[in-house]
Amino acid sequence: MIISHETVRGICSIAEELSGTGISFELSSIEGRTSIKMWFDDLGRPRSPIITMRPSGIKRHIVELGFGTNAKPTLQQIEQSSSEAYDVANSLITSTQKYCEIKSSFELNNKWNVSDTTFQLRLTRKSIPNPLTSDAFYFTCQKVVVPLMAALAELIGYEEDNAADSAFFEGEEEGGILKATVLKRERSRKNRYLCLEYHGEVCKVCGYEPRKYFREIPSLIEVHHLTPLSNIGSPKIYNPLTDLVPLCPTCHRAIHTKKPIPFTIEELKDLLITQNPK
Repeated sequence: MIISHETVRGICSIAEELSGTGISFELSSIEGRTSIKMWFDDLGRPRSPIITMRPSGIKRHIVELGFGTNAKPTLQQIEQSSSEAYDVANSLITSTQKYCEIKSSFELNNKWNVSDTTFQLRLTRKSIPNPLTSDAFYFTCQKVVVPLMAALAELIGYEEDNAADSAFFEGEEEGGILKATVLKRERSRKNRYLCLEYHGEVCKVCGYEPRKYFREIPSLIEVHHLTPLSNIGSPKIYNPLTDLVPLCPTCHRAIHTKKPIPFTIEELKDLLITQNPK
């Protein structure tokens, strides 16, 4: 099956939202086997990291990272990235391990030596029942290609554009300032993505799983900070695995009814009525 440009454009939109920058792509198809190359718009293909996703063999997809012919400044930028940026980038790539096998020339808890000619990063998704279908292609791109693009965006230094989120609070001076600070501290979209990949889109208190009840709508699960942002004096790096948990909107609202320090997960579970009284 030949994958449509509309399908890939949809994938790029997801990657752009998570990465904070525009993404271009090129499709090629030989005998119904579609491959895709993706890179960052503003760098242009010659200066950008290039991610290739292609079918391989009978039941595999391979995702590989390469670089354009004039990407030396970009390589230097990646190698000089902060430890914080590498923590986020490596977490994004590690999140793909549940879907694919990772082969790399570096340890995923270290910085990357991308200027080394032996540098390699290959992610292989195996045992795909129908690897040439649009659904299989979309799944691999969403769960493997998108977080890899976001990891590279973090290392290059793209910032998330939160102007639209902050605009919601116009007219409430204190609320607007707090919202802007929250978004900066939690690295909103990337941390949300990692939290839901690690913990699943299911409420940690009541067990509600919206995707079992709704189709074709964005995730309804929210992300809760175990250490409240309002209680820290300075920006804090949050670990999505240990510091963030998914909650349904109702439980998230309920957990913050206790002030100034919210209920813990276990405290709220103890207050949960599991069935209607007779």
